[in-house]
Amino acid sequence: MAAGARYSGAVTKTNRTLKAESLSTTWLASRLGSQPARIDSMRRAGELLGVRSAAGEYLYPGWQFNSQGQPLPVVRDLIRTARAAGLDDNALYEVLSRRTGMSGRRLADHVRAGDPEYVLRALRAVL
Repeated sequence: MAAGARYSGAVTKTNRTLKAESLSTTWLASRLGSQPARIDSMRRAGELLGVRSAAGEYLYPGWQFNSQGQPLPVVRDLIRTARAAGLDDNALYEVLSRRTGMSGRRLADHVRAGDPEYVLRALRAVL
């Protein structure tokens, strides 16, 4: 299989995962009792990880929210660290979607599980 075909397949799989685990801007705004413009502002400010989908819309991975729907505190640190190293939010999502070790868990799974220091160390190691 050619490298381009492998990459294309990886992008397609990532897009499917993104769509399956994420919330749209309007849905998230409704959930948080806010307006879509406020969600967009929070994304630009680095308070939320918004990933631009292949269709051009921003999607917000569900693992960045606690059970009450509020962003986990580590999300801001992850975004700040990635942006300082020149990574955009889509690239950060790609890094957080990587599997870690033999467990098969993604870095994003560690975010949700409440292990922010592990995720920040892993992110810094790849930057």
